[in-house]
Amino acid sequence: MKVKNLIIGILALSSSFMSAQEKGQISGFGGLNYYIASGGSAIGFNVGAEYLFTDNISIAPSYTMHNTEGGDTSEINIDGRYYFVVDKQINWFAVAGYRSFSQSAQGQPSVTSGGFSAGAGGLYKISDKLSIVAQAKYGSVKLLSGTNILAGIQYAFN
Repeated sequence: MKVKNLIIGILALSSSFMSAQEKGQISGFGGLNYYIASGGSAIGFNVGAEYLFTDNISIAPSYTMHNTEGGDTSEINIDGRYYFVVDKQINWFAVAGYRSFSQSAQGQPSVTSGGFSAGAGGLYKISDKLSIVAQAKYGSVKLLSGTNILAGIQYAFN
């Protein structure tokens, strides 16, 4: 019982130092990306940035790289995020944007196509600057349609 009360006390104290996101905030994020498609799945890395135009609307460009058996795949995403719940602890968002997908196989020329994607995600604040980010997004392009699941860390620079 004492451990439970101690944990609740620490969480309550640390949450008083957290602040909600604000217009003009710039963040960087990165993490693992799991891609699921009809042709298989792959694990990769994702890095990106986010700029908040308002307290609820942001742009979040990112780059994802997957290394697969037949070659490499990469994506460039230009996403918009709309935050439905802006809270001190957790922020839920919808995401939609444009996705450029490139696939290269050994000894073959690379093939690129683009399309749109949409999904949802959330930020769980660990501290004033650091959050855990999770996002699931479905994208459809000529080459391959599938779902990206991102789990990582987001850091607010200002």
